[in-house]
Amino acid sequence: MNDRQRKERIPPGPSALPVAGALARNTVISFVGQIVPLLVGLATIPYVIGGLGVDRFGVLALTWSLLGYVGFLQLGLGPAVTKYAAEMLGRGDLAGLPRLLASSLVLSSMLGILACVVLAVAAPFLAGTLFRVPADLVPETRTAFLLLAAALPFVFVSGALRGFLIAAQEFGVVTVVGFVTSSLNYLAPVAAIVWGGGLASILLVILCARAAGTLVLYGSCVRRFHLSIGTPRLARSDLSLLLRFGGWISVTNATGPLLAHLERLVIAGLLSVGLLTYYATPFEMVSRITVLPASFALTLFPAVSFFGQGNRSLVESLFARSLKWLLFLLLPIVVLLIAFADLLLALWLGEEFAAKSAGLLRILAVSFFLNALAHIPLVIVQGFDRPDIKAKLDFVEVPIFAGLLLLLVRSGGLEGAALAKLFITMIDTFLLFFFAKRILGRGSYRLSAWAARRLLPIGLAYGLIVWGGARIVSSPGAAVALALGMTVLYLLASWRLVMDARDRDAVRSLRSLLIRGRVVS
Repeated sequence: MNDRQRKERIPPGPSALPVAGALARNTVISFVGQIVPLLVGLATIPYVIGGLGVDRFGVLALTWSLLGYVGFLQLGLGPAVTKYAAEMLGRGDLAGLPRLLASSLVLSSMLGILACVVLAVAAPFLAGTLFRVPADLVPETRTAFLLLAAALPFVFVSGALRGFLIAAQEFGVVTVVGFVTSSLNYLAPVAAIVWGGGLASILLVILCARAAGTLVLYGSCVRRFHLSIGTPRLARSDLSLLLRFGGWISVTNATGPLLAHLERLVIAGLLSVGLLTYYATPFEMVSRITVLPASFALTLFPAVSFFGQGNRSLVESLFARSLKWLLFLLLPIVVLLIAFADLLLALWLGEEFAAKSAGLLRILAVSFFLNALAHIPLVIVQGFDRPDIKAKLDFVEVPIFAGLLLLLVRSGGLEGAALAKLFITMIDTFLLFFFAKRILGRGSYRLSAWAARRLLPIGLAYGLIVWGGARIVSSPGAAVALALGMTVLYLLASWRLVMDARDRDAVRSLRSLLIRGRVVS
């Protein structure tokens, strides 16, 4: 097939669509695909904890953490594929896309098999020695880790396929596959409880879901890029291209999960797997506030990679407006989580659970709010071909975080772990904004600084009133009513005083998307 024929079949890159409309459309698609599994998790976790028990649920939480951590062995293939595929689409280099895809499939398969072997060999040590798993759960935990290892090749290959589809703006199929696999993380335990299964049956369902999702993504790539099904080959030029960018991403993938989940490992090692449940549950709850910034980042990255130096003013505008919208939308969520942590956990999991985890929820809410804002400067840093910055930051921050955890968990228990998390997140967020500003220049901060000067006083007044109402008003119903009323006033005041005509146009585009299924640019 020649380049002209391939061009007719391959979806356009970011420049072929109105940028604001495309980003709005893809952000909504990605957000919906991530928020629904969140709701599934919120609805099922209390039942799963009750059905599995505290210790088994702690082991399940460990498998989720391990699934995230082994991603460092992917060598940053997913983001590297997205970046260079988007650049190829922008240059019109359509002939190079099938070769790049084939090379990424071979490399990701090799790395996935390596990760599978490593985890399978380590499973007995992890289950029987490293983690304080009750003796009667050790065999079941070992089997669960082995099934998790079998899923890793599919996880690795699907990451490369997902990168290609994102570069081509094919967020629909990526979102559907992610929605199904993420939801099954919560629905599989429910099914296991109903039908009398254990951890092994849960991990078997997750394994099958990952395998099926990989096949769906591969079929989508074959159709969209019009590939002939044959034996993929690893091209040396593509290998060099992928590893040059992905090498630094792999450092982030190795250290990033440690920054995200190291406290769980320390809690399980120094305290107990049972106590981990009281930390992991509010952690899973509040971490979902990053769904929105993750959706922004997912759609911004291929656009930033595509435009780069060619249209810096557009990138600066996207950066500033993304920050403004994140502040506007996330601030009330964080305020409500902090003010009503006790009530939310008591309604969800009971008074006893709330007494042990409400303080953790408040600390973690602030931590993840900062982490949410950090998504946007991270896109700038990596999109402008500086993945080494985040990698070097993580490399320095991990030993600091580990030392803080060992000190604070021993002295402060679970709250010590949460405080260590907050401290390291503050450092990371500040430094990412610092380097993003150096890359984009001062112009990118004019709009965001103007918005912050107007939005933060409104948010501060709103937060103080809601917090005070939750502490002073004796009736929970009255306190909630006051908080909801103040939230409406916050949104109206911010909309009138902070948002401009372009922001209102963006909302109209989103409304058009929801009503008619498309974005009116």
